[in-house]
Amino acid sequence: FTWFDGWEYPAYVSHSISLVLIPLNIFGGYCILFQIPKKMEASKWVMINVHFWSSFLDLLVSFLLTPYIFFPAMCGITNGLLSWLHVPIIVQVFLAQWKCILGVGVSLVIIFESRHNVDRFVITRKSSRILFYALNCVYGIFFMTPTYFSLPDQEKAKLELLKIVPCPTPVYFEPNVFVLMDHQGRWFIQLQCTTFFCVLIAQGAFSVSRTVYFLTAYNSKMSEMIQVAIPVFIVILPILYCGCAIEWYWYYQSFSNTAIICVSFHGMSSTIAIF
Repeated sequence: FTWFDGWEYPAYVSHSISLVLIPLNIFGGYCILFQIPKKMEASKWVMINVHFWSSFLDLLVSFLLTPYIFFPAMCGITNGLLSWLHVPIIVQVFLAQWKCILGVGVSLVIIFESRHNVDRFVITRKSSRILFYALNCVYGIFFMTPTYFSLPDQEKAKLELLKIVPCPTPVYFEPNVFVLMDHQGRWFIQLQCTTFFCVLIAQGAFSVSRTVYFLTAYNSKMSEMIQVAIPVFIVILPILYCGCAIEWYWYYQSFSNTAIICVSFHGMSSTIAIF
């Protein structure tokens, strides 16, 4: 094993990155609140919502949680501030799901849905829009709830997962490693996550396609499309790698660590895209 395979790589790099990300994201929030052009005032609160959740994702991954995950096995540890404060890891897992998947995923759907209110497919009734947002939020909060009530026996599951991670780093054998799902039950959590992301992607794809059509039809600059796309791709690429690792049993710990680090750049890319 190399240094890039150990927990130190994501921990030290992520903590160092957070020293830059935190002030940069605060500055980005200031620009949205107080320096936004008058013609974009109507979009200010939608933009600040996305920026808040994107920045919180950065903070969560790089500083509060700093996960070290043994993909393709669904187990790992955290090396962030919450771990140092002895917050139960199941609480940290739920926080990651709630704040990141719900917050970032749903907020991106919201900003795409509300980006152009002159589109003929826009939701015009306030009650319908509130219902649309509420359904996305409720689904985002509860879609993984069954998993939390069916956690496996930790030590037994760790031994079983050695079948798909035959030569893990020594950290794997430490008692603080948390197993979210054993090998037999992995299909269930895959189904939950796949269904959730398909729902978000379907909504996002529809909204993105009409946004691109709108921008093209009105001869808008290509930079506006890039501004929307960059933060999304920053997260999608590492998520795609993790999904492929789980599906096809790839175990490259250094790649998994790098994927986790890349996620922490989501908020920064969103901030840079503002300019």
